[in-house]
Amino acid sequence: MKSKTTGIPLYLQVKQAIITRIESGEIAPGDSAGSEAELMKEFGVSQITVRRALSELVAEGYLYRLRGKGTYVSGEHQSVDSRSRIRCAMMAFLEQHPLSEVTPEMICEAANVDMETLHHYYFSLIDVLKDLSRNELFGRLAVRPSGRSWVEIFGLVLFHFYNHRNLFLNIYDSVYSNVLMEALRGYGEVVIKQGIEDSAAKCDVRVSEKDRLFLLMFYMCVFMGVVREYFDSRMTESPEYMVSRFKIMLSDNMDRTMKMLGKEDNHG
Repeated sequence: MKSKTTGIPLYLQVKQAIITRIESGEIAPGDSAGSEAELMKEFGVSQITVRRALSELVAEGYLYRLRGKGTYVSGEHQSVDSRSRIRCAMMAFLEQHPLSEVTPEMICEAANVDMETLHHYYFSLIDVLKDLSRNELFGRLAVRPSGRSWVEIFGLVLFHFYNHRNLFLNIYDSVYSNVLMEALRGYGEVVIKQGIEDSAAKCDVRVSEKDRLFLLMFYMCVFMGVVREYFDSRMTESPEYMVSRFKIMLSDNMDRTMKMLGKEDNHG
């Protein structure tokens, strides 16, 4: 990137490098694109070059600015509309401020919308938070990655929490923590149901609907309890440790349970 002999204008090189990071998922919605000073040092270019690259990315919807804070990733480029900008502005503020300090005026200024537009999409900031939970917070985790077990997927959730712990803790510490927990519960139920199916197929066991419901209830209680404790502990434990224990205590336990259910049915 420091080479000036490629024939490609330097600002375009910086711009394309940032786009690649966004599209690869290296930097996610709400993440900082890097300060001007950081980008100048990294790419070996002038402030004017960096500013032009960032300005074009803002104009094209890849990034948005928070006055006095920096430049942040907007989300999926093809769907950057007023609603998306509002959600991403909320996410960026929650990385740095308790929810109680965020006001509609702050969101409008950051998202470059007026109050009428904000209320066209959302009745209140709690509605923004609910939409944020459905999209930016869990949207990137909604599709099951190929080849991963259900416990490994929960591991991705924990890493996601850990990488954005200020944001999640600011929501969890607010009076609206139930919004976050409800979103997580809905996501968890989908993944645990898949885990039950995978384990039943692996152990060649037919599971009754009654047992399915009991297993779902049991593992959801365990998972939600662990997540609450993780938040209460301020996420001091590493995600790697948590994932390793989830594997032992959830995945392996479920397989043993399936085998015992199979034996019970055979004896019946």
